[in-house]
Parts: sequence; structure tokens; C-alpha cells
Amino acid sequence: MRRIRTQRDSEAIISEADAILQFESEDTKFLKKVEIVKQVLLGRPTKEIADESGFSKRSVEMWVSLADKEGFDSLRSKARTGLAPKLSNAQREEIDNMIMHTTASSHGDYRTPIWNARILKEVIQNEYQVSYSERSCGKLLSESGYQGRKKELTQLWNKGRLGSDEAWARIVSILEEETENNT
Repeated sequence: MRRIRTQRDSEAIISEADAILQFESEDTKFLKKVEIVKQVLLGRPTKEIADESGFSKRSVEMWVSLADKEGFDSLRSKARTGLAPKLSNAQREEIDNMIMHTTASSHGDYRTPIWNARILKEVIQNEYQVSYSERSCGKLLSESGYQGRKKELTQLWNKGRLGSDEAWARIVSILEEETENNT
């Protein structure tokens, strides 16, 4: 068993880990890393800990090194800002409203009134001049709450009961009433 060397006293690092584990409770990923570092410094084999935790041996060794050199705060997840949203909040609300209250076929030459990621991508491109991937459009559909409704609407469509925009509007209004009554 290879013992990992640290620049600081291992006992001091273990004490710091104990204090963090005792008083922190929010960031579970961070706490897991702290516990893993502590176990390594207590002498458990790195490979064994890596296998149990599902992390790579290299990650475990890197966390020990970071905790030693820079302190445990260096193990915290960094905020990820990502790209700025392409649509404004107002546009997102318009799209949510459009998804929930209109048909896909009312926004183009689509054979189905039911929204899907491909159709939404095209509509957003045409109406807002913004390019989204189908995957992102799928997320927009999920976030709008449409997915639960889509299942019911798809069943009705497949049974031939949704043949026109008027029929679609009736179904949407019935579902809205049911939603209001259930809340």
C-alpha cells in the first residue's frame, strides 16, 4: 500500500476535514470529496476508495493534492455560467404560452397539431430568428410542462379525434379546466 505524501501534516488536514464534515451540510458533492480525502489520509488504499465511490483513482489523488496545497475549498464545484440565453424571458414566456395554447400546425405547414422538438426548433428560427438545437427545444418543451399533456394529446391524435385546430382548441381548454380543478 502506497502512502500519499502531503506537504502539510496529515493529521492537520484530517482535523480540517472533520470540522467541515461536522458543520457543513449543503454541498453533498463537496462533502463526499472531503470524506474521500480524509479516508485516503487515514491510510485506506486509493484504488479501494476510488472503486467504492465510482470516481477514478486519478481524481481521488488529485483531490488529496489540491486539499493539501490549496485547502478544502479548492474541492468545491465552481459556478458554471454557460452561454447567455438566446431568448429573452419575455420571449420564453411567449413560447411557453404558444406551446400550451396553440397547435404546431397553426405555426406552419405541419401535419400534426402536436408539438415536438423539431417543429419547435423551426418555429423559433422562423419567428424569433434564433437558432436552437433540437435537444434544447426538447428541454423547452419539458420546462413548459407540455410533456404530460403531449402523451394525452398523442393518444387522441392517434385515435383520429384531433383532426382540426378547432378540435385541438377544445381538447386544450378541457385539459386546462381539469388542471385548474385539480389545483
